[in-house]
Amino acid sequence: MLKPGYKQTDLGVLPEDWKITELGKCLTQRPDYGINAPAVRYDPALPAYLRITDISENGQFIREGGASVNHHASNDYVLAEGDIVLARTGASVGKSYQYDPNDGQLVFAGFLIRVKTNPTKLNAKFLRYYLQTPAYWKWVLMTSMRSGQPGINGNEYALLPIPLPPPAEQRAIADALGAVDALLTQQRELLAKKRALKQATQQTLLSKEKRLPGFEGEWKEGEIGNLALKVGSGITPTGGVKVYQESGRPFVRSQNVGWGRLILDDISYISEEIHNAFNSTEIQQNDVLLNITGASIGRAAVADYRIVKGNVNQHVCIIRVNNDRLCPFYLCHFLISHAGQEIIQSFQAGGNRQGLNFAQIKTISIPLPTLDEQRAIATILSDMDAELETLAAQIEKTQALKQGMMQNLLTGAIRLVPTGGGAAIPTSSL
Repeated sequence: MLKPGYKQTDLGVLPEDWKITELGKCLTQRPDYGINAPAVRYDPALPAYLRITDISENGQFIREGGASVNHHASNDYVLAEGDIVLARTGASVGKSYQYDPNDGQLVFAGFLIRVKTNPTKLNAKFLRYYLQTPAYWKWVLMTSMRSGQPGINGNEYALLPIPLPPPAEQRAIADALGAVDALLTQQRELLAKKRALKQATQQTLLSKEKRLPGFEGEWKEGEIGNLALKVGSGITPTGGVKVYQESGRPFVRSQNVGWGRLILDDISYISEEIHNAFNSTEIQQNDVLLNITGASIGRAAVADYRIVKGNVNQHVCIIRVNNDRLCPFYLCHFLISHAGQEIIQSFQAGGNRQGLNFAQIKTISIPLPTLDEQRAIATILSDMDAELETLAAQIEKTQALKQGMMQNLLTGAIRLVPTGGGAAIPTSSL
């Protein structure tokens, strides 16, 4: 039973006063392809080159590692405000970007297709958000695979069905979602600044560049082998993933060890019987866990109550320190610091790229202030880590808010009714 004022359409349930039209009928010109020119080293005197790889998953221009284009026909492919480009081939087919003048002069490449909306029919910003919806991506999947190889050409993009609210409501929806995007941008910029501050502080405190107030005296050097009570890893039980359980003893694998934190979303469990078979690697409170193989080599975290009395597999090394000489949190911060990572990577420079062995770990030399200063440094860095996690959680919440708003606003489930002052309010609040 449909709610009054709604209708069933090929795009799902929509308001009765919304139309469905093809993208091509809302453009000022046919979709056109980008320039076929080689990229050159980035030069601020030349326009930047926008390729598929320069567009992030959330539709932002990626400045890092960018290139320029130097071609006599470049001016014909310079993006203007409101232009939207769409990836036409490969694994990224369907990915989109709306030009932002703050990104500077951009020339779009040949694997992208440009569309220019007619503002009297289709708000470009509204289209930008529609191109992030599940309905759009479902269309991309169906359309791109018709030939057996991922790809959508300009004629096919022109046939994209678009739900079309009245122009005023399009603007209201675009403005509401734009406000959330602006908040996300602020939050991401703050997180980036805080991360840079944490790295600088870590470098300063762990290298004696700056001493904390109240501490003095020379630092010593010590090797992990002389400061640890245990250095060792576990094994993967016979049967592998087949023996994992929904509950039991926590079984820590390399994916559960992050950069200074535990990642326990997909923690596995093993039985008491299996645990007892190799209980010499039972995890204790404040053990330092270090990944010693694979792509995540060098990541480290400190064990807490959530995994105490659990176990580790062969890819994770337990470093159990002598607490009278070394603070485990200080050790963890050193291992994931630039200096610590340089040491770990130096062991991979020769023929041994498979991982770290226990002998190498024991030779890692650590700068050693007094135990009290170690704890003070670790506390400062851990507090900064906690702040970073809080900021990251805020971004996740804002992203979830945006997704919920997109689902409701772009389907008309919640209507935004423009007011006389140009603002808009949801009909549910009327």
